[in-house]
Amino acid sequence: MGKFCQRLGIVMNQMIKKTITSIVILLCCSFPVYAWQLKPFETTYTAVISNVPFDGQATYSLTKKGDEWAFKTLAAMAIAQREENSVFVIKDGHLQPSFYEFNQSGLKTKQVILIFDWKKMFAKGHFKDKKHDDDMFFDLKYKMLDPLSTQLALQMDVAAGKKQMSYKVIEDDEIDTYQFKVIGSEVIDTPVGKLATIKVQRVRGANSKRQSYIWFAKDWNYTVVKLYHLEKNGQEYVISLSQGTVDHKEITGKK
Repeated sequence: MGKFCQRLGIVMNQMIKKTITSIVILLCCSFPVYAWQLKPFETTYTAVISNVPFDGQATYSLTKKGDEWAFKTLAAMAIAQREENSVFVIKDGHLQPSFYEFNQSGLKTKQVILIFDWKKMFAKGHFKDKKHDDDMFFDLKYKMLDPLSTQLALQMDVAAGKKQMSYKVIEDDEIDTYQFKVIGSEVIDTPVGKLATIKVQRVRGANSKRQSYIWFAKDWNYTVVKLYHLEKNGQEYVISLSQGTVDHKEITGKK
């Protein structure tokens, strides 16, 4: 009788374990967890320099074709124009650029072209301004980004809940490290209404007088809605969202 009870207990334990496993599998299949992902957007910004409205505007657009994303910006003003393009894919949860181009005309001209070859693990390109006219070659031993795609990598990491971020970035003819930290949540006033945001600071050297902050809209897929920059000479730049769409839906806030 004792052996029978012991065997019966073993069988019941096995049945309970199988039942629990089946319930867990059923729950996972019935209620899948959806990871945050990039969505197409188109945004327009106006600028204020040291409290003086700036004659010009900037547009940002993110589009997708197949597995490839294209991020484009265009800033136009009376004395200059700047266009920037980055093409990339998302691989293993990380942003991987394949092409980058920067063109600035006007008083200060500059051109940068970068082509990333992740199979051969190198990037090559050309950098030209008033002082340079050089070919470039970089060893891709790190998960390197271009200056424009860094904004989207930051957007992805903020949406994922990260508090400290660091990126290796090819900027002009050098490799730089961009570091950021989350300051906290903040509701800000914009032309489209009040928006709940996450405020992020660019971390610079302890003695640096330069300051940079970025605000990401929590209810709009963490799209950038405001930027603030303080130069070492005391000049302030504020770039604010004037209108935009995320996944073809108009960005609106609370009145």
